[in-house]
Amino acid sequence: MVRRAQKGGARRIRRRLTRRAPKGTGNALLTEKQITSKNAQDERILRLYQESFPEEERIPFDDLIRLTDDIPLDFTAYSKGGDFIGFTIVCPRESFTWFWYFAVRADLRGRGIGQSILSSLLRRYRGRRCILDMESPRQACANREQRLRRHAFY
Repeated sequence: MVRRAQKGGARRIRRRLTRRAPKGTGNALLTEKQITSKNAQDERILRLYQESFPEEERIPFDDLIRLTDDIPLDFTAYSKGGDFIGFTIVCPRESFTWFWYFAVRADLRGRGIGQSILSSLLRRYRGRRCILDMESPRQACANREQRLRRHAFY
């Protein structure tokens, strides 16, 4: 895993997103829904979670949902025009904010939606140290191309 926790890292990411975001994108049309143990039984979230992250990187989904009752997790589902597009799971702590999971449906990637969501998260947690875990693209692995795309995105 690569851990990016450098001071000012959020500002660099925000500047990069501002330069790279395609015109006409943005989160004005995105709808956010907080996910809790009471409303987490959405098969679309589970399916995207399983498709987007290698098994060894996933917390069992039922355990992850139970954690929403035990620790303060910002588990948010995003939709656009009524269609589910992705989710984020962020663990805000006193001294840092840990970005756990970030996923956008594969058929919607490359359209600026992920950048809009990330920009929104960076605004929400402005002034806080943000930590993002991601797989190293340098390791020998079966999903190297996916890792390279993720690394380029962040």
